Amino acid sequence: ALNQPMDAEIRLTSVQAGELDGMIVKLASPAAFARAGIERSTALTNLRFSVDQSSGSPVIRITSQQPVVEPFLNFLLEIDWTQVLRPLKLL
Repeated sequence: ALNQPMDAEIRLTSVQAGELDGMIVKLASPAAFARAGIERSTALTNLRFSVDQSSGSPVIRITSQQPVVEPFLNFLLEIDWTQVLRPLKLL
């Protein structure tokens, strides 16, 4: 909710067991934002990204310790992992 710390997730629907090993998720670089034509708001620097599969289905968890005061956040993620597997589907 607005004015609350961020606690959201993005489901990863095309990942198999073991494919999450070594996966690193982070906010894309300022250059990537510029290429995509998306403003890189300073509010995004408070977000933390992690891969979580404790609930059974793998997700990218997005959290913050500070309240989010923006009603909408547009952002790009950079996802790297040690294995080149196949296209990753996000929902």
